[in-house]
Amino acid sequence: MKLWKSLLIVSVISVSCSVLEDRAECPIYVSVKAQTESDCLVSFFSAGGDLLDSRMIAAEDMRSGNNRTQIPRRDFHVSVLMNKWNMELRGDKVVCMVEGREAAPVYAYSLHHIPSDNYPNDEIVIDGPLMKQHALVKLRFTVDEGTGFPYFIRLYGEHNGFNLLTLAAEEGRCVIMPRMGESLETEFVLTRQQQEDPIMLFLLDEKTGVESAAIEIGQYITKAGYDWNADSLGDIDIAVDLSEMTIAIRISDWKEELIEIF
Repeated sequence: MKLWKSLLIVSVISVSCSVLEDRAECPIYVSVKAQTESDCLVSFFSAGGDLLDSRMIAAEDMRSGNNRTQIPRRDFHVSVLMNKWNMELRGDKVVCMVEGREAAPVYAYSLHHIPSDNYPNDEIVIDGPLMKQHALVKLRFTVDEGTGFPYFIRLYGEHNGFNLLTLAAEEGRCVIMPRMGESLETEFVLTRQQQEDPIMLFLLDEKTGVESAAIEIGQYITKAGYDWNADSLGDIDIAVDLSEMTIAIRISDWKEELIEIF
């Protein structure tokens, strides 16, 4: 027992830094905070983009900052992702949609920090605002009375996720297959795209699967003033009138653009 106590004391001393030592070689202990109701994926990266640590932290511990990660005293990035849910990681830095499924309603922040030698007890607390990294898209169709809506719908985009470090859209095949209700309305979650991205909406015959119509809605969303580069993304309301051959785009309840599509 005496030997065990001696070994423990030696071990503690070997990883501790005294006030007389060069603080640059001492680790720091980082607590991360966010106002969230969901558990968060918290990832630390070196200045060069190498993953230092990544783990899920409970919502209550994120709100209180009751979490602590030891990392080297070097420049680092910290990324916080809320509502990962049905999205998956591609490597260390990219969170992406699963093909055929809509995105999760994700929120995130990413901060770059340069450590100092002046932290009390070598501890630091980082708190950032979670920004909306998705658009809730509401889609509805109008048809002539009695004609019905004999279609499946498919949406295709060119970006299916975003980078945890930069929060920029990441290239990848985006396929969403929303279910249309009897009211001819549906809604789905779309992750961040790039400005001017083509976003294709296909109407497929429900019996044969043959394409009946293709609408490049990305250009209309851009024309209506939507900004895919915004820090926090807005929502999109799309109304397609197949009887009048028009499409109306409303951005977050403040702007509407009516456009002839055929």
